[in-house]
Amino acid sequence: MQAIQSKLQTYINEYLKLWDFYGVIQVIQKGEVLFEKAYGYASIEFGIKNDLNSRFSIASLSKQFTAFAIMLLCDKKMIDIDQPANVYLPADLKMIFLLAITEWSILEMLYSKSILIKSRQR
Repeated sequence: MQAIQSKLQTYINEYLKLWDFYGVIQVIQKGEVLFEKAYGYASIEFGIKNDLNSRFSIASLSKQFTAFAIMLLCDKKMIDIDQPANVYLPADLKMIFLLAITEWSILEMLYSKSILIKSRQR
């Protein structure tokens, strides 16, 4: 295990020589943490460094994971991507689509760059 940790440290250090990286790297194998370290700043302006508990906005990074999960559900015939998303939401949850007049299908939403806002009906 020490050999794996050493290889990881060497690999990551070489990578960091090439690129500025601000974030946290954690490598886990079979539930065991092999490597974890925080780099850079959470706020350069205020001089706050990242630590292992730092939280990050993921922005659009999760879109491909969401699309993949939806397509798995579609393959299992658990959802129909041509149906409006509202079909699969609880009755008290309404989706408001900015710049959209009609209810979008799940497939249309996967290809959209529009912002979705979820709000509770009153």
